[in-house]
Amino acid sequence: MLSQFRHKVDPHAAKFWAPLGRWVKPNQLTVLGLILAGVAGYFIYTDKFIWGGIFVLISATLDHLDGALARGAGLTSEFGAVLDAVFDRLGEGLIYIGLATQSFLAVPAIILSYGISHASAKNKKAGGGILERIERAFFIAVILFINQVETGLLIFNILLFITLFQRMYYVYRDSS
Repeated sequence: MLSQFRHKVDPHAAKFWAPLGRWVKPNQLTVLGLILAGVAGYFIYTDKFIWGGIFVLISATLDHLDGALARGAGLTSEFGAVLDAVFDRLGEGLIYIGLATQSFLAVPAIILSYGISHASAKNKKAGGGILERIERAFFIAVILFINQVETGLLIFNILLFITLFQRMYYVYRDSS
């Protein structure tokens, strides 16, 4: 949902990020985001939900910033795009593993989230839907902050299911 605003935000972000590209490379932010997702997963596993939520948000922010930095500083590359996509999935997996130690409902969330990501990887028309990557991270952080993992994951799975079928419908509609 929030990605629909990217075209409005990117020109302003590019002006901000271009100078930063001299000191920090997008791939460095990508790697750091993965590490912090692992830290988030560890905090969730150890029942430190507030810290887990904080690190989920920081990791998701870095995931957004690596792409903005790459575009703004003219540092985009095929390798960077693949690294970002792969590390995003790995980071999500680390967070879901932490959640799975709290509730079995994290298991369908893993499957549905990867289905959502794979749909858009196979067909760019499959983007969008209720819970894109940043919304998923925000939702997870909220359920951690309010200590409602079980109920939150139940709602999360319903929204993930809807998102997956939204993406599948977009491809079906555009291919008919």
